[in-house]
Amino acid sequence: MAASSQSACIKIDDGQSQERERAVASLAEELDANFFRAIAEPVRQQIVLILLQHGRSNVQEVASHLVQDRSVVSRHLAFLEQAGMVKSHRVQRFMEYELDGQAIIVKFERLLDQLRSASALCCPPEEVAPKQECAFTTHGATSIFKPVADGDPASRIEGTKGHG
Repeated sequence: MAASSQSACIKIDDGQSQERERAVASLAEELDANFFRAIAEPVRQQIVLILLQHGRSNVQEVASHLVQDRSVVSRHLAFLEQAGMVKSHRVQRFMEYELDGQAIIVKFERLLDQLRSASALCCPPEEVAPKQECAFTTHGATSIFKPVADGDPASRIEGTKGHG
């Protein structure tokens, strides 16, 4: 008898769970922790905005817009570069940094595609219930409210029937 209660607890695989596992695995590949850590830090967010506004800049130029020392800004830029958000270029004896806009967009687009695939399997959109009539009775009269056809969220009273 214990075997039959155990088998009742085993989930029957209808193929959808394997598809869901593949979608989640693909999503996990796109969830790059360094990328999200890079954009989660407020100073790095400021650096991204500075590079977006001013274009290619060296560490000193970026640091001139921030309260942090150049060494701290340099470390933040290196982290952004490691995360694939920034590209560096040597110009004489200085390193200049610029956003890698295309790489950022591709990263977000792939992540969005994977999220759409996974969410379609694990949490499909709820069906919207059809609009229904509502009836209520007050002081012996029944009123019926129906949704207005033109999409107005207000309802109109269809009719009133007396009970007394």
